[in-house]
This record gives sequence, structure tokens and C-alpha cells, in this order.
Amino acid sequence: MKRFFCLVLTVIIMLSLTSCSLGNRMKNILFEDNNSIANSTFEKVVESIKNKDSDKLISLFSPNIKNTADLSEDAHNLIEFVKGNIISFSDARDSGVGASYHSEHGKKQKILDSSFTIITEIDKYYLSIFECTHNDFDKDNVGIISIYVIGSDQWNSDDPVYRGNDIYSPGINLNYNPKRTKDID
Repeated sequence: MKRFFCLVLTVIIMLSLTSCSLGNRMKNILFEDNNSIANSTFEKVVESIKNKDSDKLISLFSPNIKNTADLSEDAHNLIEFVKGNIISFSDARDSGVGASYHSEHGKKQKILDSSFTIITEIDKYYLSIFECTHNDFDKDNVGIISIYVIGSDQWNSDDPVYRGNDIYSPGINLNYNPKRTKDID
């Protein structure tokens, strides 16, 4: 009887320790500091623009987006769109980061929606980045899904937070103003 009690107690302790470590692992995956993740991605985008490195910019996108969107020309256009030397850029905390989580049958997905500004010696630009940071359903979805960029001359809004079109069209979207019916050329 004593032996049975010890065995049951050992199993209970093992299960509780295992569940804690699994719980912490899932917590870390889903609840890492969203601001830090968004800032890290944005800093890589800014670095790509500064260095005029369209290949680096394209590498930040998820494999599924790279396979469906023609990013080469769009990445080049984005780099050329931002005029002048970058003087400063915002932090994710300035506009906030939206996070959505999906869980089904033990699989998890996490998507971040963040907005930033870049100030150059010539203009101010607003960016919206939609990225998948974790996806157990399809690992090829991990990475940037869409980037929207608009110049201050096209963003005439009382809302300082630019979110693109809120449907997150895949790829790079330049000068999209949601208050207009089509993209601006």
C-alpha cells in the first residue's frame, strides 16, 4: 500500500512539473513582449531601406508571401519611395501593437499588427506592418505578411496611427490611403 501511494505521488509530481514547463513554453511563445518583436522587425525594415537592400527586405516576408507576391519590384519601389536620409523613427509603444491569437487542437498562431513613423530630412512616412510571429498550422506563414507605407502628404488624417486598409493585402503596398477608393500612383 505504501509502495502504491509513493508511485501515485511520484506520477502526480511528474505530471505537475511537466505541465508547468509546457505551460511556460506556450506562455513564452504567445506572450513574449509584442513591442520588442514589432520593434525588431521594424528595425530590420529600416535597416533595409537605409542600406537600399531589397533582398534583405524581401527576406523578412513569410515564405508563403514570397511565393505568391512579386516582391522584387515592390521592395525596390519602397526603398526608392522613402526620400532622404532617415533621421529618426518611432517605437512600437508610440502607436501600440495589436496582437491576435488563435488556438485550435493544441496548435497556436500569433499575429502582430504594428504602426510606425519614419522621419527623413525630406518627409515623414507612416508604416503599418502585419506579421505572423508563430504558426503551428503552417510554418511557412511566419514572417511579414504585409507592409503599408504612405507619405505625410498623402496621409491627411486626424488619426496619427496608420493601419493601411485593415484587410492586410499581402506584400508591399505604397501610398494606400483608406479614405480613397483606390491606391494612389
